[in-house]
Amino acid sequence: MAATPKTRCDGETGAGPLTGRPPTEFPRLLVLTGSPPGNNGVGAILQRQILEEVPRDRLRIITINPRSVDPKSLKDNVWVDDCLTRKYEHAYRPVGGAVGNLISRLAHAALCRPVLREVTKQCVSAGRQHRCEAVLVVLESPTPIFVAEQVAKQLDVPLYCFVMDGPRLHTHDYGYHGALKEHLLAAFDSAMHHASRIATAGEAMQMAYQSAFNKPTSILRQGVEYREAAFPELSTEGPIKIGLAGSITAREAFMALTDELDRREWTLANRPVIVRIAGAHLRLTPSGPQHIEYYGWRKIPEMLRLMSECDFLYMPQPFSGHLREFAELSFPNKLCTYVPARRPIMLHTPPSASLPKFFDRYPCGPRSTDLAAADLVNQTEQCIQNPAEYRSFQDTVDAAFREALNTAELKRQIYAFLGCSGIDHK
Repeated sequence: MAATPKTRCDGETGAGPLTGRPPTEFPRLLVLTGSPPGNNGVGAILQRQILEEVPRDRLRIITINPRSVDPKSLKDNVWVDDCLTRKYEHAYRPVGGAVGNLISRLAHAALCRPVLREVTKQCVSAGRQHRCEAVLVVLESPTPIFVAEQVAKQLDVPLYCFVMDGPRLHTHDYGYHGALKEHLLAAFDSAMHHASRIATAGEAMQMAYQSAFNKPTSILRQGVEYREAAFPELSTEGPIKIGLAGSITAREAFMALTDELDRREWTLANRPVIVRIAGAHLRLTPSGPQHIEYYGWRKIPEMLRLMSECDFLYMPQPFSGHLREFAELSFPNKLCTYVPARRPIMLHTPPSASLPKFFDRYPCGPRSTDLAAADLVNQTEQCIQNPAEYRSFQDTVDAAFREALNTAELKRQIYAFLGCSGIDHK
């Protein structure tokens, strides 16, 4: 008579290492990520917030860094146990067309595949030393995508996949075309089909991947602790400040906004306008006088202060065709930074993007799906002149913060993702 398989904590059945573990205990995790968790950027912060919920002795964290990252620079990072280097990820394509695609695929086979085999070998060795019970891979660059399934299979443990941006963004960023592009997309699909659990950055991606892969799917996005606070008043004199936090990934939308402000001579409701930017990179091509404050990258508390001093916060998503999947599936962490400021949010996004659905649920401010920013700026000017509408938007922003975008919700989703819903996380 065959033995009845025991139930794993993650809902799977089988004889793997999770057998018999109670649902109130975190699995021993081997974590593979393409960038170090920490405080340097929204992705690093989110990864750190996730890992902070797991007892440190149950984690073995391997960062598979690009060549530009010196391992010595991470020696004091408490969220990094091992550093590996990913090489030859970017496609070598000296000419275009079919010939370039063939050269690219051959170069990848000759140069990148041996690196992938070595990365897999070292990750498996670390997983065995750690006696890991599951592998958590952040699918944020080609190398983690290519090795995720093999590492989990060789360790014979469940695979948990966390996706912040869809794979087509990586094919664009790394110059993949033709067969090499299809190779990466197939590796992504294979890893996701093999995964026991999936986590995404937002609702649109959650729905798409649940439909495509039929796996339990959680939402993990940056959280700030919710606290009740007085709403900041709309300034009644001096300049109107429009805030923008983080990278300008939707450059064409941002340029449309500045072009519209140029046409209005940077004036709204007879008041001057200042755009305040706090992010790691800024590139401008002004055609005339502009009023821009640039603060560079700031830590979260300082970023929140800078945004709360603004009157409106600008939330663009890309209109470019090659970033369509990115706009449709990704959930910008800017919004998680904006809601604690309790200021109306100017949504500037194509109609098929992910955020219009979120704004249907939480109308947080003026919104437009036209690349030309005239309508968005008109609505913003009307809001300046209508204090009741301004306060209504603030109420909705506060509701989005209280109900969806906070640390309590992040923790709840982490425990669901890791199969530990029995843990008290209040």
